[in-house]
Amino acid sequence: MTTSIGRLQASNIDGRARTPRYIQNQLQALHTSLLKNASEVRQAIASSSNYTPAEVSIEFCLAVSVVKDQYASINFDQMLEEEYLIANGKDAANRRAVAGIVHIVPSTHTLFYSVIAPLSVAVAAGNCVVIELSPTLSELNSLLRKLLSQTLDADTFTILDSAPEDTSFQDSCTQLLPIPSKIATANILVSPSTSRAIAIVDRSSHLESAASALVTARFSFGGHSPYAPDSVLVNEFVIDEFSNLIVQHAARMFSKNASTSKAGEKPRKFLSEEELREDRTTVVVSGDGGAVLRVKNRQSKLLQHKFSEPILILHSISSLDNAIDFSNKGSTPLLVSYLFANPASAKYLAQFIDSYLSLVNHIPAELLVGPPTPLPHPPSPSHLTRFNKEMFTVPRPSYTSPPSSSSTTITKLLASSTTTPSKEQLELDKAAMAELKPTGQKPGHHIGFFEQGILTGLVLVFVPAAVGTLVAVGWGVRGLVRGVRR
Repeated sequence: MTTSIGRLQASNIDGRARTPRYIQNQLQALHTSLLKNASEVRQAIASSSNYTPAEVSIEFCLAVSVVKDQYASINFDQMLEEEYLIANGKDAANRRAVAGIVHIVPSTHTLFYSVIAPLSVAVAAGNCVVIELSPTLSELNSLLRKLLSQTLDADTFTILDSAPEDTSFQDSCTQLLPIPSKIATANILVSPSTSRAIAIVDRSSHLESAASALVTARFSFGGHSPYAPDSVLVNEFVIDEFSNLIVQHAARMFSKNASTSKAGEKPRKFLSEEELREDRTTVVVSGDGGAVLRVKNRQSKLLQHKFSEPILILHSISSLDNAIDFSNKGSTPLLVSYLFANPASAKYLAQFIDSYLSLVNHIPAELLVGPPTPLPHPPSPSHLTRFNKEMFTVPRPSYTSPPSSSSTTITKLLASSTTTPSKEQLELDKAAMAELKPTGQKPGHHIGFFEQGILTGLVLVFVPAAVGTLVAVGWGVRGLVRGVRR
Protein backbone atom coordinates (compact mmCIF):
# COMPACT_ATOMS: atom_id res chain seq x y z
CA MET A 1 0.00 0.00 0.00
CA THR A 2 1.37 3.43 -0.98
CA THR A 3 1.92 6.17 1.57
CA SER A 4 -0.65 8.44 -0.12
CA ILE A 5 -3.36 5.75 0.15
CA GLY A 6 -2.51 5.26 3.80
CA ARG A 7 -2.98 9.00 4.41
CA LEU A 8 -6.37 8.94 2.68
CA GLN A 9 -7.54 5.98 4.74
CA ALA A 10 -6.46 7.73 7.96
CA SER A 11 -8.28 10.92 6.92
CA ASN A 12 -11.37 8.91 6.06
CA ILE A 13 -11.40 7.43 9.57
CA ASP A 14 -11.12 10.78 11.32
CA GLY A 15 -13.73 12.35 8.99
CA ARG A 16 -11.65 15.36 8.03
CA ALA A 17 -13.14 15.70 4.53
CA ARG A 18 -16.74 15.69 5.79
CA THR A 19 -16.94 19.05 7.54
CA PRO A 20 -18.77 21.78 5.56
CA ARG A 21 -16.07 24.39 6.06
CA TYR A 22 -13.34 22.04 4.86
CA ILE A 23 -15.39 21.19 1.76
CA GLN A 24 -15.93 24.87 1.06
CA ASN A 25 -12.20 25.65 1.34
CA GLN A 26 -11.25 22.78 -0.97
CA LEU A 27 -13.71 23.80 -3.67
CA GLN A 28 -12.70 27.44 -3.40
CA ALA A 29 -9.03 26.52 -3.77
CA LEU A 30 -9.82 24.37 -6.80
CA HIS A 31 -11.86 27.09 -8.49
CA THR A 32 -9.22 29.75 -7.82
CA SER A 33 -6.46 27.53 -9.24
CA LEU A 34 -8.42 26.80 -12.42
CA LEU A 35 -9.15 30.47 -13.06
CA LYS A 36 -5.59 31.49 -12.30
CA ASN A 37 -4.23 28.97 -14.79
CA ALA A 38 -7.06 29.27 -17.34
CA SER A 39 -4.83 30.18 -20.28
CA GLU A 40 -2.43 27.34 -19.55
CA VAL A 41 -5.29 24.87 -19.19
CA ARG A 42 -6.89 25.94 -22.48
CA GLN A 43 -3.56 25.62 -24.26
CA ALA A 44 -3.05 22.13 -22.81
CA ILE A 45 -6.52 21.02 -23.94
CA ALA A 46 -5.88 22.34 -27.45
CA SER A 47 -2.45 20.72 -27.76
CA SER A 48 -3.73 17.36 -26.51
CA SER A 49 -6.58 17.24 -29.04
CA ASN A 50 -7.75 18.60 -32.39
CA TYR A 51 -10.55 20.60 -30.80
CA THR A 52 -11.54 23.94 -32.24
CA PRO A 53 -11.08 27.04 -30.05
CA ALA A 54 -14.82 27.02 -29.37
CA GLU A 55 -14.73 23.37 -28.25
CA VAL A 56 -11.78 24.09 -25.96
CA SER A 57 -13.66 26.97 -24.34
CA ILE A 58 -16.80 24.86 -23.96
CA GLU A 59 -14.99 22.07 -22.15
CA PHE A 60 -13.16 24.47 -19.84
CA CYS A 61 -16.24 26.55 -19.00
CA LEU A 62 -18.48 23.54 -18.36
CA ALA A 63 -15.93 22.01 -16.00
CA VAL A 64 -15.47 25.25 -14.06
CA SER A 65 -19.24 25.76 -13.85
CA VAL A 66 -19.59 22.38 -12.10
CA VAL A 67 -17.11 23.52 -9.43
CA LYS A 68 -19.03 26.78 -8.97
CA ASP A 69 -22.34 24.94 -8.76
CA GLN A 70 -21.06 22.57 -6.07
CA TYR A 71 -19.59 25.47 -4.11
CA ALA A 72 -22.92 27.35 -4.30
CA SER A 73 -24.80 24.28 -3.06
CA ILE A 74 -23.14 24.45 0.37
CA ASN A 75 -25.79 25.58 2.85
CA PHE A 76 -24.53 25.64 6.43
CA ASP A 77 -27.95 26.19 8.01
CA GLN A 78 -29.48 23.29 6.10
CA MET A 79 -26.55 21.00 6.88
CA LEU A 80 -26.80 21.84 10.58
CA GLU A 81 -30.55 21.22 10.61
CA GLU A 82 -30.19 17.86 8.86
CA GLU A 83 -27.44 16.78 11.24
CA TYR A 84 -29.60 17.40 14.32
CA LEU A 85 -32.95 16.05 13.07
CA ILE A 86 -32.83 13.00 15.36
CA ALA A 87 -31.63 15.09 18.31
CA ASN A 88 -34.66 17.34 17.78
CA GLY A 89 -37.04 14.37 17.69
CA LYS A 90 -37.57 14.38 13.91
CA ASP A 91 -37.16 11.62 11.36
CA ALA A 92 -34.09 11.73 9.09
CA ALA A 93 -35.59 9.63 6.29
CA ASN A 94 -33.31 11.15 3.64
CA ARG A 95 -30.08 10.94 5.64
CA ARG A 96 -27.04 9.91 3.61
CA ALA A 97 -23.49 9.10 4.67
CA VAL A 98 -20.34 9.68 2.64
CA ALA A 99 -18.89 6.79 0.69
CA GLY A 100 -15.51 7.53 2.29
CA ILE A 101 -12.99 7.21 -0.53
CA VAL A 102 -13.85 7.68 -4.22
CA HIS A 103 -11.58 6.24 -6.89
CA ILE A 104 -12.10 8.06 -10.23
CA VAL A 105 -10.84 6.74 -13.56
CA PRO A 106 -11.59 9.57 -16.00
CA SER A 107 -12.66 9.17 -19.61
CA THR A 108 -10.08 10.02 -22.27
CA HIS A 109 -12.77 11.98 -24.13
CA THR A 110 -12.73 15.59 -22.86
CA LEU A 111 -10.28 14.57 -20.15
CA PHE A 112 -10.33 17.91 -18.33
CA TYR A 113 -14.09 17.84 -17.73
CA SER A 114 -13.98 14.11 -16.97
CA VAL A 115 -11.54 14.80 -14.12
CA ILE A 116 -12.83 18.10 -12.70
CA ALA A 117 -16.60 17.38 -12.74
CA PRO A 118 -16.68 14.11 -10.73
CA LEU A 119 -13.82 15.33 -8.53
CA SER A 120 -15.68 18.46 -7.43
CA VAL A 121 -18.90 16.52 -6.77
CA ALA A 122 -17.07 13.83 -4.77
CA VAL A 123 -15.33 16.52 -2.70
CA ALA A 124 -18.62 18.36 -2.16
CA ALA A 125 -20.15 15.11 -0.89
CA GLY A 126 -17.42 14.90 1.78
CA ASN A 127 -15.15 12.19 0.37
CA CYS A 128 -11.46 11.62 0.03
CA VAL A 129 -10.59 11.24 -3.67
CA VAL A 130 -8.14 9.19 -5.73
CA ILE A 131 -7.67 10.14 -9.40
CA GLU A 132 -6.12 7.52 -11.66
CA LEU A 133 -4.16 9.14 -14.50
CA SER A 134 -2.05 6.86 -16.63
CA PRO A 135 1.37 8.36 -17.38
CA THR A 136 1.38 9.77 -20.92
CA LEU A 137 3.15 12.50 -22.87
CA SER A 138 -0.06 14.53 -22.94
CA GLU A 139 0.45 18.14 -21.90
CA LEU A 140 -3.00 18.19 -20.27
CA ASN A 141 -2.24 15.07 -18.26
CA SER A 142 0.92 16.63 -16.84
CA LEU A 143 -0.79 19.93 -16.10
CA LEU A 144 -3.66 18.24 -14.23
CA ARG A 145 -1.18 16.34 -12.09
CA LYS A 146 0.66 19.53 -11.20
CA LEU A 147 -2.33 21.79 -10.54
CA LEU A 148 -4.42 19.34 -8.54
CA SER A 149 -1.50 18.14 -6.42
CA GLN A 150 -0.57 21.74 -5.58
CA THR A 151 -4.15 22.83 -4.89
CA LEU A 152 -5.89 20.08 -2.92
CA ASP A 153 -5.01 18.71 0.51
CA ALA A 154 -2.62 15.77 0.20
CA ASP A 155 -4.28 14.09 3.19
CA THR A 156 -7.60 13.78 1.34
CA PHE A 157 -6.55 13.74 -2.31
CA THR A 158 -3.98 11.88 -4.39
CA ILE A 159 -3.18 10.94 -8.00
CA LEU A 160 -2.05 7.43 -8.96
CA ASP A 161 -0.56 6.07 -12.19
CA SER A 162 -2.61 2.86 -11.98
CA ALA A 163 -5.15 1.12 -9.79
CA PRO A 164 -3.82 0.04 -6.36
CA GLU A 165 -3.02 -3.67 -6.20
CA ASP A 166 -4.50 -3.90 -2.71
CA THR A 167 -7.89 -5.57 -3.26
CA SER A 168 -9.10 -4.52 0.17
CA PHE A 169 -8.76 -0.88 -0.88
CA GLN A 170 -10.73 -1.50 -4.08
CA ASP A 171 -13.48 -3.19 -2.08
CA SER A 172 -13.69 -0.39 0.46
CA CYS A 173 -13.97 2.56 -1.93
CA THR A 174 -16.49 3.69 -4.52
CA GLN A 175 -15.08 3.37 -8.04
CA LEU A 176 -16.12 5.49 -11.02
CA LEU A 177 -15.14 3.79 -14.29
CA PRO A 178 -15.48 5.15 -17.85
CA ILE A 179 -16.28 1.77 -19.46
CA PRO A 180 -18.13 -1.37 -18.31
CA SER A 181 -16.17 -3.63 -15.98
CA LYS A 182 -16.13 -7.43 -15.86
CA ILE A 183 -16.53 -7.21 -12.10
CA ALA A 184 -19.96 -5.95 -11.04
CA THR A 185 -20.28 -4.87 -7.42
CA ALA A 186 -22.43 -2.37 -5.60
CA ASN A 187 -19.57 0.09 -5.11
CA ILE A 188 -18.68 0.36 -8.82
CA LEU A 189 -20.25 3.12 -10.93
CA VAL A 190 -19.88 2.46 -14.65
CA SER A 191 -20.57 4.78 -17.56
CA PRO A 192 -22.23 2.81 -20.40
CA SER A 193 -19.86 4.33 -22.97
CA THR A 194 -19.98 1.31 -25.26
CA SER A 195 -23.76 1.46 -25.74
CA ARG A 196 -24.95 2.83 -29.08
CA ALA A 197 -26.60 6.18 -29.75
CA ILE A 198 -29.34 6.15 -32.39
CA ALA A 199 -31.37 8.92 -34.00
CA ILE A 200 -34.73 8.50 -35.72
CA VAL A 201 -35.94 11.04 -38.26
CA ASP A 202 -39.63 10.67 -39.08
CA ARG A 203 -41.32 12.24 -42.11
CA SER A 204 -43.25 14.50 -39.69
CA SER A 205 -40.07 16.13 -38.38
CA HIS A 206 -38.40 19.40 -39.37
CA LEU A 207 -35.66 17.95 -41.58
CA GLU A 208 -33.45 21.05 -41.64
CA SER A 209 -33.25 21.25 -37.84
CA ALA A 210 -32.70 17.50 -37.51
CA ALA A 211 -29.85 17.48 -40.04
CA SER A 212 -28.12 20.42 -38.38
CA ALA A 213 -28.39 18.95 -34.88
CA LEU A 214 -27.20 15.48 -35.90
CA VAL A 215 -24.22 16.68 -37.93
CA THR A 216 -23.12 18.99 -35.11
CA ALA A 217 -23.44 16.22 -32.53
CA ARG A 218 -21.63 13.61 -34.61
CA PHE A 219 -18.66 15.67 -35.78
CA SER A 220 -18.00 17.96 -32.80
CA PHE A 221 -15.09 17.11 -30.48
CA GLY A 222 -13.53 14.92 -33.18
CA GLY A 223 -16.52 12.57 -33.17
CA HIS A 224 -15.31 10.97 -29.93
CA SER A 225 -18.31 11.74 -27.70
CA PRO A 226 -20.19 8.61 -26.55
CA TYR A 227 -23.40 10.61 -27.02
CA ALA A 228 -22.65 11.32 -30.70
CA PRO A 229 -25.25 9.52 -32.87
CA ASP A 230 -23.87 6.34 -34.45
CA SER A 231 -26.78 5.56 -36.79
CA VAL A 232 -29.62 7.70 -38.12
CA LEU A 233 -32.80 5.90 -39.14
CA VAL A 234 -34.65 8.02 -41.71
CA ASN A 235 -38.11 7.47 -43.12
CA GLU A 236 -37.76 6.15 -46.66
CA PHE A 237 -40.00 8.88 -48.11
CA VAL A 238 -37.66 11.68 -47.00
CA ILE A 239 -34.21 10.05 -46.90
CA ASP A 240 -33.08 11.57 -50.21
CA GLU A 241 -34.06 15.08 -49.14
CA PHE A 242 -32.52 14.51 -45.72
CA SER A 243 -29.27 13.24 -47.27
CA ASN A 244 -28.94 16.46 -49.27
CA LEU A 245 -29.34 18.50 -46.09
CA ILE A 246 -26.77 16.32 -44.33
CA VAL A 247 -24.28 17.00 -47.14
CA GLN A 248 -24.73 20.77 -46.78
CA HIS A 249 -24.21 20.79 -43.01
CA ALA A 250 -21.39 18.20 -43.10
CA ALA A 251 -19.43 20.26 -45.60
CA ARG A 252 -19.56 23.17 -43.18
CA MET A 253 -18.38 21.03 -40.26
CA PHE A 254 -15.59 19.38 -42.29
CA SER A 255 -14.17 22.71 -43.36
CA LYS A 256 -14.22 23.95 -39.78
CA ASN A 257 -12.56 20.81 -38.42
CA ALA A 258 -9.97 20.81 -41.19
CA SER A 259 -8.76 24.22 -40.05
CA THR A 260 -7.73 22.71 -36.68
CA SER A 261 -5.69 19.86 -38.20
CA LYS A 262 -2.01 19.96 -37.37
CA ALA A 263 0.45 20.94 -40.08
CA GLY A 264 1.82 17.98 -42.04
CA GLU A 265 -0.87 15.64 -40.73
CA LYS A 266 -2.02 13.08 -43.31
CA PRO A 267 -5.72 12.93 -44.21
CA ARG A 268 -7.49 10.39 -42.08
CA LYS A 269 -8.98 7.27 -43.62
CA PHE A 270 -11.93 6.19 -41.53
CA LEU A 271 -12.96 2.96 -43.31
CA SER A 272 -11.18 0.54 -45.62
CA GLU A 273 -12.27 -0.04 -49.21
CA GLU A 274 -13.48 -3.50 -48.22
CA GLU A 275 -15.70 -2.04 -45.51
CA LEU A 276 -17.12 0.50 -47.95
CA ARG A 277 -17.97 -2.22 -50.47
CA GLU A 278 -19.66 -4.34 -47.84
CA ASP A 279 -23.43 -4.64 -47.92
CA ARG A 280 -24.09 -1.96 -50.56
CA THR A 281 -22.58 0.87 -48.50
CA THR A 282 -22.25 4.18 -50.34
CA VAL A 283 -20.43 7.36 -49.34
CA VAL A 284 -22.80 10.30 -49.05
CA VAL A 285 -20.06 12.81 -48.26
CA SER A 286 -16.53 12.58 -46.84
CA GLY A 287 -13.57 14.76 -45.99
CA ASP A 288 -10.70 15.14 -43.56
CA GLY A 289 -13.23 15.95 -40.85
CA GLY A 290 -15.31 12.78 -41.21
CA ALA A 291 -17.62 10.75 -43.41
CA VAL A 292 -21.33 10.13 -43.88
CA LEU A 293 -22.31 6.70 -45.21
CA ARG A 294 -25.60 5.26 -46.36
CA VAL A 295 -26.03 1.57 -45.54
CA LYS A 296 -28.82 -0.26 -47.34
CA ASN A 297 -28.35 -3.77 -45.94
CA ARG A 298 -30.12 -4.15 -42.59
CA GLN A 299 -27.69 -6.95 -41.62
CA SER A 300 -24.57 -4.80 -42.03
CA LYS A 301 -22.18 -4.81 -39.08
CA LEU A 302 -21.82 -1.04 -39.42
CA LEU A 303 -25.39 -0.58 -38.18
CA GLN A 304 -24.51 -2.31 -34.91
CA HIS A 305 -21.13 -0.63 -34.42
CA LYS A 306 -20.26 1.92 -31.72
CA PHE A 307 -18.10 4.56 -33.41
CA SER A 308 -15.43 6.66 -31.73
CA GLU A 309 -14.52 8.33 -35.01
CA PRO A 310 -16.40 11.04 -36.96
CA ILE A 311 -18.56 8.61 -38.97
CA LEU A 312 -22.32 8.96 -39.39
CA ILE A 313 -24.45 6.11 -40.75
CA LEU A 314 -27.76 6.70 -42.57
CA HIS A 315 -30.30 3.91 -42.99
CA SER A 316 -33.87 3.99 -44.27
CA ILE A 317 -36.91 2.75 -42.37
CA SER A 318 -40.44 2.15 -43.57
CA SER A 319 -42.36 3.01 -40.40
CA LEU A 320 -42.11 3.84 -36.71
CA ASP A 321 -42.55 0.17 -35.83
CA ASN A 322 -39.72 -0.67 -38.19
CA ALA A 323 -37.51 1.82 -36.32
CA ILE A 324 -38.51 0.36 -32.96
CA ASP A 325 -37.71 -3.20 -34.05
CA PHE A 326 -34.29 -2.14 -35.32
CA SER A 327 -33.44 -0.08 -32.24
CA ASN A 328 -34.27 -2.92 -29.84
CA LYS A 329 -32.13 -5.55 -31.60
CA GLY A 330 -29.23 -5.19 -29.16
CA SER A 331 -28.81 -7.09 -25.90
CA THR A 332 -28.45 -3.87 -23.87
CA PRO A 333 -30.40 -0.59 -23.87
CA LEU A 334 -29.32 2.23 -26.15
CA LEU A 335 -27.24 4.95 -24.55
CA VAL A 336 -29.55 7.59 -26.01
CA SER A 337 -32.24 7.85 -28.66
CA TYR A 338 -32.69 11.16 -30.48
CA LEU A 339 -36.27 11.33 -31.74
CA PHE A 340 -37.11 13.85 -34.46
CA ALA A 341 -40.86 13.67 -35.04
CA ASN A 342 -44.14 15.28 -34.08
CA PRO A 343 -45.07 14.94 -30.38
CA ALA A 344 -47.44 11.99 -30.85
CA SER A 345 -44.93 9.97 -32.88
CA ALA A 346 -42.08 10.88 -30.51
CA LYS A 347 -44.15 9.69 -27.55
CA TYR A 348 -44.75 6.36 -29.27
CA LEU A 349 -41.05 5.93 -30.05
CA ALA A 350 -39.88 6.92 -26.57
CA GLN A 351 -42.36 4.51 -24.99
CA PHE A 352 -41.23 1.42 -26.86
CA ILE A 353 -37.52 1.97 -27.58
CA ASP A 354 -35.29 0.58 -24.82
CA SER A 355 -33.00 3.52 -24.18
CA TYR A 356 -31.37 4.99 -21.08
CA LEU A 357 -32.26 8.48 -22.30
CA SER A 358 -34.66 9.82 -24.93
CA LEU A 359 -34.46 13.35 -26.33
CA VAL A 360 -37.15 14.79 -28.60
CA ASN A 361 -36.30 17.24 -31.41
CA HIS A 362 -33.09 18.51 -29.81
CA ILE A 363 -29.56 17.48 -28.79
CA PRO A 364 -28.14 19.49 -25.86
CA ALA A 365 -24.61 20.59 -26.76
CA GLU A 366 -23.31 20.03 -23.21
CA LEU A 367 -24.28 16.36 -23.51
CA LEU A 368 -21.33 15.88 -25.87
CA VAL A 369 -18.82 16.79 -23.16
CA GLY A 370 -17.67 14.16 -20.67
CA PRO A 371 -18.61 10.52 -20.12
CA PRO A 372 -22.21 9.25 -19.85
CA THR A 373 -23.98 9.34 -16.51
CA PRO A 374 -22.82 6.24 -14.60
CA LEU A 375 -25.26 3.41 -13.98
CA PRO A 376 -27.54 2.76 -12.18
CA HIS A 377 -28.28 6.48 -11.77
CA PRO A 378 -30.77 8.13 -14.14
CA PRO A 379 -29.07 10.12 -16.91
CA SER A 380 -29.40 13.88 -17.12
CA PRO A 381 -28.85 16.04 -20.22
CA SER A 382 -27.42 18.84 -18.05
CA HIS A 383 -23.67 18.99 -17.44
CA LEU A 384 -24.34 20.23 -13.90
CA THR A 385 -26.16 17.05 -12.90
CA ARG A 386 -24.18 14.50 -14.93
CA PHE A 387 -22.63 13.64 -11.58
CA ASN A 388 -24.43 14.20 -8.29
CA LYS A 389 -23.77 13.68 -4.61
CA GLU A 390 -26.03 10.65 -4.39
CA MET A 391 -23.47 8.76 -6.49
CA PHE A 392 -20.81 9.27 -3.85
CA THR A 393 -22.94 8.78 -0.74
CA VAL A 394 -24.95 5.89 0.69
CA PRO A 395 -28.47 5.99 2.21
CA ARG A 396 -28.52 5.81 6.02
CA PRO A 397 -32.09 6.75 7.13
CA SER A 398 -32.92 7.24 10.81
CA TYR A 399 -36.39 7.37 12.41
CA THR A 400 -37.62 8.43 15.83
CA SER A 401 -41.26 7.29 15.54
CA PRO A 402 -43.11 4.21 14.20
CA PRO A 403 -44.23 4.47 10.57
CA SER A 404 -47.98 4.02 11.23
CA SER A 405 -50.64 3.29 13.86
CA SER A 406 -50.72 -0.36 12.79
CA SER A 407 -47.10 -0.67 13.94
CA THR A 408 -48.22 0.19 17.51
CA THR A 409 -51.03 -2.36 17.27
CA ILE A 410 -48.65 -5.08 16.10
CA THR A 411 -46.25 -4.28 18.95
CA LYS A 412 -49.08 -4.67 21.50
CA LEU A 413 -50.11 -8.02 20.00
CA LEU A 414 -46.57 -9.35 20.13
CA ALA A 415 -46.20 -8.28 23.76
CA SER A 416 -49.61 -9.68 24.79
CA SER A 417 -49.69 -12.90 26.85
CA THR A 418 -53.39 -13.71 26.25
CA THR A 419 -54.42 -16.62 24.03
CA THR A 420 -57.87 -15.32 23.17
CA PRO A 421 -58.29 -12.84 20.31
CA SER A 422 -58.02 -9.29 21.61
CA LYS A 423 -59.70 -6.15 20.32
CA GLU A 424 -56.54 -5.14 18.52
CA GLN A 425 -56.25 -8.52 16.80
CA LEU A 426 -59.86 -8.39 15.64
CA GLU A 427 -59.34 -4.90 14.21
CA LEU A 428 -56.18 -6.04 12.45
CA ASP A 429 -57.96 -9.06 10.97
CA LYS A 430 -60.87 -6.89 9.87
CA ALA A 431 -58.57 -4.47 8.09
CA ALA A 432 -56.71 -7.31 6.35
CA MET A 433 -59.92 -9.00 5.16
CA ALA A 434 -61.56 -5.83 3.85
CA GLU A 435 -62.47 -5.82 0.17
CA LEU A 436 -60.59 -3.70 -2.34
CA LYS A 437 -62.30 -0.70 -3.91
CA PRO A 438 -64.05 -1.38 -7.24
CA THR A 439 -61.86 -0.86 -10.29
CA GLY A 440 -64.37 1.54 -11.82
CA GLN A 441 -64.05 -0.10 -15.22
CA LYS A 442 -67.25 0.04 -17.24
CA PRO A 443 -68.80 -3.13 -18.74
CA GLY A 444 -67.18 -4.09 -22.04
CA HIS A 445 -70.24 -3.61 -24.25
CA HIS A 446 -68.60 -0.99 -26.46
CA ILE A 447 -67.77 -2.10 -30.00
CA GLY A 448 -64.12 -1.28 -30.58
CA PHE A 449 -61.94 -1.25 -33.66
CA PHE A 450 -61.29 -5.00 -33.78
CA GLU A 451 -64.88 -5.95 -32.92
CA GLN A 452 -66.11 -3.66 -35.68
CA GLY A 453 -63.78 -5.37 -38.13
CA ILE A 454 -65.02 -8.80 -37.13
CA LEU A 455 -68.65 -7.74 -37.53
CA THR A 456 -67.92 -6.19 -40.93
CA GLY A 457 -66.31 -9.43 -42.05
CA LEU A 458 -69.27 -11.45 -40.87
CA VAL A 459 -71.65 -9.15 -42.72
CA LEU A 460 -69.65 -9.40 -45.95
CA VAL A 461 -69.57 -13.19 -45.74
CA PHE A 462 -72.94 -14.17 -44.36
CA VAL A 463 -75.26 -11.54 -45.91
CA PRO A 464 -74.46 -12.58 -49.52
CA ALA A 465 -74.73 -16.23 -48.48
CA ALA A 466 -78.10 -15.63 -46.82
CA VAL A 467 -79.40 -13.67 -49.82
CA GLY A 468 -78.20 -16.38 -52.18
CA THR A 469 -79.88 -19.04 -50.09
CA LEU A 470 -83.15 -17.15 -50.01
CA VAL A 471 -83.08 -16.62 -53.78
CA ALA A 472 -82.35 -20.30 -54.37
CA VAL A 473 -85.13 -21.34 -52.01
CA GLY A 474 -87.51 -18.89 -53.73
CA TRP A 475 -86.70 -20.24 -57.15
CA GLY A 476 -87.06 -23.78 -55.87
CA VAL A 477 -90.48 -23.11 -54.33
CA ARG A 478 -91.58 -21.35 -57.47
CA GLY A 479 -90.50 -24.27 -59.61
CA LEU A 480 -92.24 -26.73 -57.31
CA VAL A 481 -95.50 -24.76 -57.49
CA ARG A 482 -95.35 -24.70 -61.28
CA GLY A 483 -94.79 -28.46 -61.29
CA VAL A 484 -97.82 -29.10 -59.08
CA ARG A 485 -100.06 -26.90 -61.28
CA ARG A 486 -99.08 -28.85 -64.35
